[in-house]
Amino acid sequence: MDEGRARARRGVQLSWAIGGGLLIASAVAGVMALSGGASTAPAATARALLFGAATVVLAVGIPDGRRVAGASRVGAAALIVFGCWPVAAIAVGWMFGGDSDPTPWTVLSYIDLVVSLASGILAVVLIGRGGAVPQAWRWAPLWGLVVVVVPQVLLQLVAVTMQDAAVVGYVVFSPILATISIAVPAALGVLAVVFSRRPADRVVPEQESDG
Repeated sequence: MDEGRARARRGVQLSWAIGGGLLIASAVAGVMALSGGASTAPAATARALLFGAATVVLAVGIPDGRRVAGASRVGAAALIVFGCWPVAAIAVGWMFGGDSDPTPWTVLSYIDLVVSLASGILAVVLIGRGGAVPQAWRWAPLWGLVVVVVPQVLLQLVAVTMQDAAVVGYVVFSPILATISIAVPAALGVLAVVFSRRPADRVVPEQESDG
């Protein structure tokens, strides 16, 4: 039993380290995507893939580990959807890349907003309630989501109500929002790596059951 628990603890710590490293790598790819030039599209794709991989690792863990970023299957599924949805959105964008009709893009933008918000909110709330993240930091993903999403939603609302103001707002705030969307995963990645360095006896030893 003790050997099994120790193996599970090591799995949890390794999952934190790998997931955090992937989050940091996704932030680095995001910086490369902002640099412009021929590397923008590949870097943006790499960023989405790395972020998706990070959420999968944190949601399901690795062999002999646990779902380190949430105790429920629903939370794990929501986190995977939130992390992997940008990859699916990029793939759909490639499908409609040569289509001049704006309708598919409009529909996709609404679907993207709904799926991202719904899965993101569900994931971070269940992470905060799950008990796997250290008590002092359990709501960090929620605050990170708020910092990233709220300004983007406000900018979209302005775009719907005031076209001219939306243009100015996009020019002014787009670089700021892009920087925030890179900084938040980087910060959460650093936290995950720090969590992986905790002593084994400070790692929650048991996974809560769920239905």
